[in-house]
Amino acid sequence: MNYKHCHLLVDTGCARSCVSESFMQKMKLKLTPLDAQEPSFLISANKSQMQNIGTVELGVCVQGLTMYFTFCVLTDLVHPCIIGIDFLVTNKAQIDCTQKILTLHDGLIVTPLCTRNMKDMLLLLEKPMIIPAHSEAMIPVTIPKVYKLQT
Repeated sequence: MNYKHCHLLVDTGCARSCVSESFMQKMKLKLTPLDAQEPSFLISANKSQMQNIGTVELGVCVQGLTMYFTFCVLTDLVHPCIIGIDFLVTNKAQIDCTQKILTLHDGLIVTPLCTRNMKDMLLLLEKPMIIPAHSEAMIPVTIPKVYKLQT
């Protein structure tokens, strides 16, 4: 993002791509105030309102190709940056869950959804679960050994 390495969450259930206010400040990005066409809040998966304070234009570089896109800036977003369906559609994305790859621009860019060095950051479900669409759930997970007994 804007020539700094960071991890992004790809969320096909998220209508608008967004960044947290703290991420915007950390990256020293210039906030563009909301115009009449931008919503003043977005609705989360659990139906709560999240305040949209403006937008930022970001360059998202994947495998050497930079794609510029406008992101909403949300005050209480937990994840620093979420790539939503708007970005995915605009950039002609295809997600292959079996191969764990994201393809953009009709196959021009192919990138792993999870890199090898990210295995230690993954949480494993303790048992199979079905979470209904447009909802959130508390689920039991197992954490990697490297994080056990750490606070």
